[in-house]
Amino acid sequence: MHSVLKPRSLPTRVFFQTDLIYKFKDVASTDVIPISEIAVGRKYLIEFARRVNTKYGDTVLLSLRDTEPKLGKVFLPKRYSTTFKDEDLEMIVEGKLKLHLIYKGKCEKSGSYQLVIE
Repeated sequence: MHSVLKPRSLPTRVFFQTDLIYKFKDVASTDVIPISEIAVGRKYLIEFARRVNTKYGDTVLLSLRDTEPKLGKVFLPKRYSTTFKDEDLEMIVEGKLKLHLIYKGKCEKSGSYQLVIE
């Protein structure tokens, strides 16, 4: 009779520690990027979102992951940040809501940033 070796499951704590180490490294190497400097038409995974108060008022700060393993942060313009409810932000943080931010460029008439979330 052959015995089947089952992989030993790692304690949940190990996964949380690894995840925390990964997130901590991201925070240390994260730059705030002007929306105008992100690539037009590229999908950026929204990994984290939170409401912040700036000198220009309340807005939403998004942590975006590019196809490269680099993380960047962008402040949303007010007209976009007001569309997020606190429940939406919580679902993004908890990983229950996976969305991508896509920058479509600037409006020729108004000069405003055109953003889409999918």
